[in-house]
Amino acid sequence: MAYEVTKQIKGRDYRYRVESRLNPETGRPATRWTYLGKLEGGELIAPARPVARRVTREDIVAVTAKLLETRAASRVTVAVIAHHAGISPGTFYRHFADHDAAFTAALATLAEQCVEELPALDVPVGTRDAERARFDHWFAALHRAVVSGRAFRWFMTVGAHDKLEAAIVQSLRIDPRALLAGYFRRLEAAGVTRIGDADALANGVLRLHAAVARDIVLNGDAEAGTPGRWAEVFPVIERAVFS
Repeated sequence: MAYEVTKQIKGRDYRYRVESRLNPETGRPATRWTYLGKLEGGELIAPARPVARRVTREDIVAVTAKLLETRAASRVTVAVIAHHAGISPGTFYRHFADHDAAFTAALATLAEQCVEELPALDVPVGTRDAERARFDHWFAALHRAVVSGRAFRWFMTVGAHDKLEAAIVQSLRIDPRALLAGYFRRLEAAGVTRIGDADALANGVLRLHAAVARDIVLNGDAEAGTPGRWAEVFPVIERAVFS
């Protein structure tokens, strides 16, 4: 049995729907009150319903990035991404052609976050020793982030690594090579070191690091951090910049 009643609270009229029925567990009558809205001038003003937040492409990318960091990439399917984003697979495909496209966007986002969290290079240039220490700290932070990130480790071991890397680089809004090349130019302008082609040097040292990091991951040494192997390679990079 259901009916509507009006209750007056602090001089205002509010409308409710009242339903009476037996509780199936106890067999006793139970009453349920549902708020319908307030009455103004004899008209019912229904409460505004909350508007569901629209899931954006950026939301899906963030969900994909989080999933890649917390589980094996083979378990990050379109269905899993859609479930965690609170959308249907159809909505996913309105934003991405396939799950590889979502992976590319997610990895680009993680790469940008990694670069943003590195020690700043766009600061006034100090002494040669201070800049050598800054450069060492920057690359050490980069190395830790790359070999410790689950998504990055998967990226470095995937079969289509080169193709995926090219797609990620194209998607980046922050170019680490340009950032490093700019730093090299400031070092040279301040007389700290002599660098011929800053762009070529930035590209070369980052590619050398990427090759070493990939070798570390492929050999299953990432969890140990492999300080010995990196300690052997980094002086080569350092001499290329500060020789």
